[in-house]
Amino acid sequence: MKVQGILQSTKKITWQLLLVGCGMLLACQPNVEVETERPRDPWALRSILDQRPRMVTLALYPNVYAAYDLQRCTFYKVWKGGIFLDGAAFNNIKTAQPSSWGSAYLEENPDSPAWFSKSGGEKVARPPVFKGYTINKGQISFHYQLPLPDNQQVTIYEQPDFLHTDDKKASFIRKITTKDVPDGVEIFYKGNLLKANGESEIVNTFDPLPMPERPVQQSKSNHVKYWLAKSGCNTCHDENEYEIGPSYLQIATKYDKDDPEAIDALVQKVTLGGKGVWGDVPMIAHPHIGEKEIRDMVRFILSMKP
Repeated sequence: MKVQGILQSTKKITWQLLLVGCGMLLACQPNVEVETERPRDPWALRSILDQRPRMVTLALYPNVYAAYDLQRCTFYKVWKGGIFLDGAAFNNIKTAQPSSWGSAYLEENPDSPAWFSKSGGEKVARPPVFKGYTINKGQISFHYQLPLPDNQQVTIYEQPDFLHTDDKKASFIRKITTKDVPDGVEIFYKGNLLKANGESEIVNTFDPLPMPERPVQQSKSNHVKYWLAKSGCNTCHDENEYEIGPSYLQIATKYDKDDPEAIDALVQKVTLGGKGVWGDVPMIAHPHIGEKEIRDMVRFILSMKP
């Protein structure tokens, strides 16, 4: 009985020592930075977006995207939906560019002043300079420099993310860190006063949006309408009304759709550009569009004649 008691006590002490040892081992481990998972790879895309140059689009959460204007160092929008990856880099169509679709959680005008400094009671817009970004462990950090008088520079880092919380809310979080802020100077993003030489958070919380229906993407299945939209023709020409140039219906009325010489002449006009037939406003040339695509567009327009 004594031997059995001693063995049980020894086992108990051994397990206690093991648990203490494991606890000490875990406590001594360095903090391991866990990589944030993103819904696609690559999840950060630099391109034109919605006809805006120098944009970066971030796939932050399944079916949730955020976009920034890198030229102005400003936020554009966060939305639920997706992007159409049109363009030469994606589908060899030179006149198309990526565009967003879906429902916006939050949208700002990236052209309006966003960054301000205040000193001595005077609040002044300070357009920042984009200095690049880094991606580490699934997090992106934008780097800006805000010019101040007397050749002073404030360094700004911005790290956006999108989370779903336990209370079934969605949050768009922007961590903004400022450095080298002089004494007596305050830095603002829009109406938000940022902590000088420290980190601030701008948090917008929403009810989760339902997944919107994906619109029909213009593609080769509706080939002609795709090119009319993406080539810029619809910028100057409406289907029924004279705008910068004649309407498609006016063109169809003027020319015979069964006249091959008229079709050849219009194809050449679209390709090379010109003016004089409909006034003095010149039509720009479209040498980057293939002859087949232009000929298809001309035939389609001429078919509109009642």
